[in-house]
Amino acid sequence: MDARIDDIVDGIYRISTWHPQSHITFNQFLIADDRPALIHTGEYGDYDGIHRAISQVLDPKTLAFLTLLHWEGDENGGMERFMRDAPGAELVGSPLSIHLNARGFGLTERVRCYHEGETLSLGKH
Repeated sequence: MDARIDDIVDGIYRISTWHPQSHITFNQFLIADDRPALIHTGEYGDYDGIHRAISQVLDPKTLAFLTLLHWEGDENGGMERFMRDAPGAELVGSPLSIHLNARGFGLTERVRCYHEGETLSLGKH
């Protein structure tokens, strides 16, 4: 499926993929900055469309952070593919997501926990 990318404000983009079989749109957010971040990676099968959408704004290889707000297939199905294609990217999530889920999937390198109140500096964002 093809993803659509829309500029929301000041380097923040929404990537949307319509899934007619579910009657739902899945969204990711791209923050284009000195250290670009992708919030959620989408389902595994949506990777190519999301990758193409990001490519309209920046080179996906330059992603610095893949951020997961929670752990479900529609949020993290493409994480391993994005991590493979962006060798400098870190997988970022809550301590529970990283310690329980990421490590449970064997992801132990290039992962980082963020606790409530901490900030992730991307540049101007």
